Amino acid sequence: PLDGSSAVANSSHLPIPMQNPQVIPLTKPDGPAPQIVEHLLDGHVGTPPDLGDTLVVVPTAGATRAIQHALAPHGVLLPRFCQPMEVLDCFRAPIALAERAERQAAWLLALGKSPRLHESLSDGTQELHSLADSLCNLCDSLAEGGLSPASGDLLKALPELAVGRWEKLGALYKSYLEILESHNRRDPNEEHLTPSLQSPLPGDIRRVVICCVPDLSKIVENHLQMLAGHRLR
Repeated sequence: PLDGSSAVANSSHLPIPMQNPQVIPLTKPDGPAPQIVEHLLDGHVGTPPDLGDTLVVVPTAGATRAIQHALAPHGVLLPRFCQPMEVLDCFRAPIALAERAERQAAWLLALGKSPRLHESLSDGTQELHSLADSLCNLCDSLAEGGLSPASGDLLKALPELAVGRWEKLGALYKSYLEILESHNRRDPNEEHLTPSLQSPLPGDIRRVVICCVPDLSKIVENHLQMLAGHRLR
């Protein structure tokens, strides 16, 4: 495992730029679970050892079971486990996030305010409800890469001919966010992309350990980097 602003157990290297990480390469021939357990228990005393201050991020439910099985002989109070994208919800601010149907409704209202933009986005062939659904899917995909339709980094990466269309979509996206806000809702992707720095952390979590996740997404990385400024290690 690796411990720092977050922790990653990878075969021998850290694939993402974390701040001041402690890298522990996996070297034991009997699989990663025993070494991960050794790392989790390091510095924890008491009877039983209490790992309740630790969030362990794993790639699969099977990895959770393997680590729990390896912890069982030690009689510990178990840590919390989650998969990578679930990290975002573990540290989410207490705010009303829009459900899928509410997001689609907000897109419909935004599109209804811009009929010409609707025609330019769909070439006039895609029905409004279908386009709203497609825009939800598009935003979900962009968010996994730490982007939104209004991201400046996205515009920089686009070919010149596409910039104008995406600028219009970015303006529509801002209108969509305003509509959600007027109904006391927040887009879940936007909350993950720009979490409030004042958001309280779960009172019992002090450490995040990421185990054997080879492809940590940009949005999760950014989220952990932001949380590193609090009391997480």
